[in-house]
Amino acid sequence: MLPHLWFRNTWSWGKQSLPTPRIEEGPRGKDSISLQAHGAAPLSNLLFPYDLGSYYLYGPSDGRALFTDNETNAERIWGPQGKNRSRYVKDGFHRHVVNKEKDAVNPAGVGTKACFHLANVMVPARAA
Repeated sequence: MLPHLWFRNTWSWGKQSLPTPRIEEGPRGKDSISLQAHGAAPLSNLLFPYDLGSYYLYGPSDGRALFTDNETNAERIWGPQGKNRSRYVKDGFHRHVVNKEKDAVNPAGVGTKACFHLANVMVPARAA
């Protein structure tokens, strides 16, 4: 199971790029791990100033945090003429977990998209 946390990629839209937000490992507890997201651009479509600040996703301590960027894998979609904006692209979790590509996720533990890899989760058939 791969519960995700990501930023919608709005920082690369338009003529000038906005600051890129970050997700990184947050506080660890005795029985939990967390992801901390921060640096999102303030919401501009409201009638008052509003900043999201930092927010967290918590998971069990046996999970492993994986990180990549929420950027399209242009090389895979458009072929050799496509140029990836980041080395770690949004299909990195699939490539890492399913295809066993160790270098598909960011070893530095930071990105604009993150998840917990919960390898030993059993979901019973027909369970709610």
